[in-house]
Amino acid sequence: MGIAKALNQIMEAADELGFDWILTLDQDSVMKPDLFDVYFSQIRDEHIGMMNCIIHDRKLGYSEPVPDEICTREEKLLITSGCLTNIHAWKECGGFDEWMFIDVVDFDMCATMQEKGWKTLLVTYPGLLHETGYVTPKKVLGRERFLTNYAPIRYYYMIRNWIYYYRKHPNQFAPDERPYSVCTGILTIILFENRHIQNTLAVFKGFLDGFFKKVR
Repeated sequence: MGIAKALNQIMEAADELGFDWILTLDQDSVMKPDLFDVYFSQIRDEHIGMMNCIIHDRKLGYSEPVPDEICTREEKLLITSGCLTNIHAWKECGGFDEWMFIDVVDFDMCATMQEKGWKTLLVTYPGLLHETGYVTPKKVLGRERFLTNYAPIRYYYMIRNWIYYYRKHPNQFAPDERPYSVCTGILTIILFENRHIQNTLAVFKGFLDGFFKKVR
């Protein structure tokens, strides 16, 4: 049924039990014991929809430099793992988009919350140990990209959902940034990942399905 369906089931169950917040974690993520305390110490606004922290990737290092003091700032894109989600905000946004199935599900919820007046915040605290697949760095069109070495079906969902995401949230990024991001992503997968033919077919099908799907 996909991760979006599973996340909605988690949120629905928590809502029925009377909870206000849910922390979601991937199976290979490890949170620091005081992460809850840090998050709740930073909730000073009733309009916070989601919060995440600085992530320490086992292969890539910290997602950004770790400052001396803990503070918050608004962040457009937060990943599911380590994310503290306001159940009331989730409900007001209509839940996670289950058509998206797996990739970009978390970013779509961030964008929807922002469009409905909720804040998505990054807490400048290294609270999560995480791992992003089997990544290897590669220069593509002058920028460093990371090869993830996923199966073709995963690339199908990645391309399909990014196209759908940009159509659903046209104001999230500058117009010239959207084509660049999609093109470099497609070129990276087709030219540098293994299984070139299978990946090319998956990317092509994902592009068409994402472009022609009616936006929710």
